[in-house]
Amino acid sequence: MNLINIITEEFQKTIDEIITGAESRIPTYPFHDGGAGIFIIDVNEPQKNIHTQFQVTFTPTGNREEKIYSIAFKERGGDYDTKTGMGIQFRILATITKIIKEQIEKYNPNVITFSPVKESGESGNRRMSLYTQYVKGAAGEEYDAFIIGNKRVMNVEKRDPSFPIENGYQPQEVIQDIITQLSHYGGYYQSDLHPDDPDYVKFTIQTWGGLVMETRNGGHKSTGSCRRFVDWMFDYPDLVYVQGAHEPEPYYVPQPDVSREVPIQRVSGGHTAPAMMGTFSHFLQTEIYGNPDFDILEPFFESMKTPQDFSELRVRANAGLQTQGSASAERLRQIITAIDTLMSNYNDYARRHGSHEMSESEILAEVERQVLNLLK
Repeated sequence: MNLINIITEEFQKTIDEIITGAESRIPTYPFHDGGAGIFIIDVNEPQKNIHTQFQVTFTPTGNREEKIYSIAFKERGGDYDTKTGMGIQFRILATITKIIKEQIEKYNPNVITFSPVKESGESGNRRMSLYTQYVKGAAGEEYDAFIIGNKRVMNVEKRDPSFPIENGYQPQEVIQDIITQLSHYGGYYQSDLHPDDPDYVKFTIQTWGGLVMETRNGGHKSTGSCRRFVDWMFDYPDLVYVQGAHEPEPYYVPQPDVSREVPIQRVSGGHTAPAMMGTFSHFLQTEIYGNPDFDILEPFFESMKTPQDFSELRVRANAGLQTQGSASAERLRQIITAIDTLMSNYNDYARRHGSHEMSESEILAEVERQVLNLLK
């Protein structure tokens, strides 16, 4: 076994001992209750010339029913974004783990939330992984862990909380996927209804980490629990996901299997208006918006919503080829190609859904007639 593997195994063994509270090899530092959920760790290492104190807070947050507690940690006199070093991390972690276990046993929280030191790159990922291990390990096997957003905020949540869960236990992976879509990628879920409908609802995660359910006319309710938030979502089987601006790849909204009214929103968010299956607007939402093949048309999507609009754009782009420079000419050719592909796809869509809107030949004939009228 090579040296790296030996060091890795020894490191993981140390972490396991911290989590399980094995104090034979990793003794804890003395600490005392400072009141108001504050605990003071006394660190005295004369041989290393270290004499300092660390402060751990374990305080309630949010509404009382949800029983959410926040953990924070810093060197006394410092701030919560300062990294802990000095080669004493393991004993400090073991001490914090002991404090957490004692407080969990005392208060039996549903949710423990914390934010490790903000640090980017691989080092930040390792620190997040380390902190997650010891907080979740201190909480116990009956808890799941969730990351909210890209701010490295962690919720450690009880699988069977004291507040009601109406739709049964959802696996950690299912909840994490939804939380990632809404927080890290900036997307949201909304009802398959017009915003003015009395039953309209929208689920979002705010930039500050708030998990919010919005209803018609500005009503809303919020929670600090990822599990409860997703449970609310499962009360609405008609939710549609609207892709966020930071999505790693396009998300295609599934095509409904019945002919009924559906919300039309750009896959990247924005305008919402009602439309029926088989219409050109419905075609744009389900097959064009968010499709990278049509990125060149992105500036026109906010205003152009009819086949005629795109055909007229093609006429103008074709005319521009005669007067523009080489750089602009290439862009105009890309626009023409994208429109031709869009109209071809729309013809296929119209055949599948029996659209009664103008066919491509009818549109081109109408555009040609208008152009000839302008030339008279």
